[in-house]
Amino acid sequence: MYRDYNSHWRRQRAYWHTIRNQWIRKRHRDHGKTKWIWRHSQWRWGGHRWRGHWLYRLKILYRYRQQYRNYNGSWRNIRNQWVSIRRVWVKLRHRYHGRQQWRWTGHYQWRHNRWQWRGHWLWRLKTQYRLRKLYRNVHGHWRLKRNQWIAVRHRWIKIRHRYHGRTQWRWGGHQWRWGRYRWQWRQYHWFGHWLKRLRTQYRHRKLYRQRTLYRNYNGHWRAKYRRWHLVRAYWHTMRHQWVKQRHRYHGRTQWRWGSHFWRWSKHYKSVWRQHQWRGNWLYRLKTRYRRKTLYRYRRLYRNHNGHWKLVRRIRVVVRHQWVAVHNRWVRIRHRHHNHKRWRWGRYKYRWGRYQRRGNWIYRLKTLYRHRSLYRNVHGHWRVVRRKWVTIRHNWVKLRHAHHGRTKHRWGRTQRRGKSMYRLKILLKNFKGKWRHQSHRWVKIRHGHFKWKWSGKLHRRGGKVYRLRTLFKNIRGLWKKIRHKWHVVANRPGKKPCDCCRFLKALRRISQVRSKRHRR
Repeated sequence: MYRDYNSHWRRQRAYWHTIRNQWIRKRHRDHGKTKWIWRHSQWRWGGHRWRGHWLYRLKILYRYRQQYRNYNGSWRNIRNQWVSIRRVWVKLRHRYHGRQQWRWTGHYQWRHNRWQWRGHWLWRLKTQYRLRKLYRNVHGHWRLKRNQWIAVRHRWIKIRHRYHGRTQWRWGGHQWRWGRYRWQWRQYHWFGHWLKRLRTQYRHRKLYRQRTLYRNYNGHWRAKYRRWHLVRAYWHTMRHQWVKQRHRYHGRTQWRWGSHFWRWSKHYKSVWRQHQWRGNWLYRLKTRYRRKTLYRYRRLYRNHNGHWKLVRRIRVVVRHQWVAVHNRWVRIRHRHHNHKRWRWGRYKYRWGRYQRRGNWIYRLKTLYRHRSLYRNVHGHWRVVRRKWVTIRHNWVKLRHAHHGRTKHRWGRTQRRGKSMYRLKILLKNFKGKWRHQSHRWVKIRHGHFKWKWSGKLHRRGGKVYRLRTLFKNIRGLWKKIRHKWHVVANRPGKKPCDCCRFLKALRRISQVRSKRHRR
């Protein structure tokens, strides 16, 4: 029971109140007991581990079990679990297990493939093969799987000629062979009181011709190749003939001279002759000759049973003669050709190194003179080389070359509003060292143009021009765009204008500066 005290509930009293009555059976004797029941088992794979070249894997045997608890005589499943019973390391495979590799062997073989005709020659493709073997790794052991022949190179080989092995007969030279004699009676004739009969002696002769059998060897049909194989040869009888007894001059030969004639040839030659001076030039006479040849006919006769018959006629060169066909005087060289001489030119001073003597600085001043070497080439003097020759040296006392000079240098840039400013620094040289004097910010504008006159002048005809250059401002730097020559002087004959006076003043200033420089 609770009572409210100023919104706080406070406990007053409490008791146990009977709600209902119930008869409860007494618990079973096995109530609360537990038991494990083993079920099926299975293997499971675990992690890997390398030992040398072998890969091992953990193999674990698990068994399934269930836990039961008794509730007043009835068994109820509480939990299930897999329990590892045994662990075994199983050798799986080698490191190179399953890999394949080709290995070349030292076994070669040649195989002949297709044929091909090229002209009269039969070619055959010859291919070289090399044996290679495929190995496969089975748990660390390389085992042969198969062999394979691979074509390594190809080569066309000339097998034989189209006419190789053929034979042919060839006729050679002729040859007469004499045989036996025979007398033959012919007509009668009375000489005075005597009757005489003509008796003629004949001799048998045979004409033979050599017949040779040749065999072709790879397309060569000539003996000079030394590939002809002489199979056999014999003298073949062509015909028989009874010949009357020959004349005593029969078979003799003699040469006879015939007419002669001259003929011009295409051979020319030039010959240099006497010299001659004409002024400063040396001339030489050049004569051109042409060859003239004298030919004469020569005939060969042969006696045939007492009659001289012409065999052939040839043309024989008797002698040659060179005939002058053209004379010409050729200019050879000038009198002073290849002569050399030196010519002296202008002077100039050059400043050299510095040297301190006490409180003074001296500088080396050297006087040079230009010297040119000329060579005469056929009357014209041409420059071979030029050089500056040192005449004398002199040490001149002076201060630093840039002492007291000033120059401006641009520094960093800065934007103020819409305007761009750049720092302009004034430097002054003090005995060769540039020191800061002052600085100021200068407003720069990008893209503006301005014309500037230069000190270069040029005269064309009766007018004097002055160079005028256009500059453009690009990010604070004035860069040259173009230039042109502007007329600044009047025509000749008029009074000098301001421009001409200005030019005269510039010339005077340049002359004064050159005199100071020489000093």
